[in-house]
Amino acid sequence: MEKIILKTSDSKEIIGNYLEVSGAKGVGLLLHMMPSTKESWDVFAKQLAQSGFSSLAIDLRGHGESTGGPEGFVQFSDREHQDSILDVEGAIDFLIKKGVSKEKIFLVGASIGANLSLQYQKENPFIKATILLSPGLNYRGILGGDLAKNLNNNQEIFVSGSEHDCGYQSADGSSNDKCASDMAKEIFDNSSSLNKQIKLFSNSAHGTTILVRNEGFSKELISWLETIYE
Repeated sequence: MEKIILKTSDSKEIIGNYLEVSGAKGVGLLLHMMPSTKESWDVFAKQLAQSGFSSLAIDLRGHGESTGGPEGFVQFSDREHQDSILDVEGAIDFLIKKGVSKEKIFLVGASIGANLSLQYQKENPFIKATILLSPGLNYRGILGGDLAKNLNNNQEIFVSGSEHDCGYQSADGSSNDKCASDMAKEIFDNSSSLNKQIKLFSNSAHGTTILVRNEGFSKELISWLETIYE
C-alpha cells in the first residue's frame, strides 16, 4: 500500500492507504467507524485487489494519522463530525486527479463512515454503488434514513447490520436506541434506489467487525460489485 497525504478544502491534512491495481475494474473509498482507523480495512482492501479493484482507505479527521488524530474526535461537536464529509470530498478529488474515472468510484463505509458514504452518494449522482455496514438513522446529525430517500433510482446500495448490535450507537452519537439491524432495514426500506440489497446477521458485530465475524461476506460484497463494475 502507498501512504498518501491530501488536503481538504478547509486545510485539514488527511492520511490514507492507497492500494492501486493496474487496469482496475473500479476504485473503492473506504471510510472507517469510530474509534477506528484506515487500517481496519487492510484485509478487505487486499481482497478487493485480488479481485481487480483498487482502494483508498483514509483516516477521517480526528482519527489515526490525520489532523487532530489519534483521539481528537472524542472532543468533536456534531458539526465537527459532519465536517468529515470534506475528507470524503478531498479523497474523491485525489482519486480523480490520479486519473480515476469518477464513474468507477464506489464507497464502502462502516457506522458513521456508512452515513458519510450515503451522504456523498446522495449529493453526487455519479456514485453508482455504496456498501453500508451498520449505517445509523442519526450519527452526529448525519441522517441515514433521510439520505436514503433521496438517492437516484439508478444508484445501488448494499446494506448490512447485526441483530444484537444494540450498544454501539450511543458511542457513535446516535439519537435513538434501535439495534443496528432495525436501522439497516429502515434505511433499506426507505431507500429510493431500485437496485438495493440487504443482509442482516444474528450476532453483535458492528461496522467492519461484520466482515471479520462473518466468513464469506466480503466475497459476497465483492461479487456484488463485480455485477456493477464489469
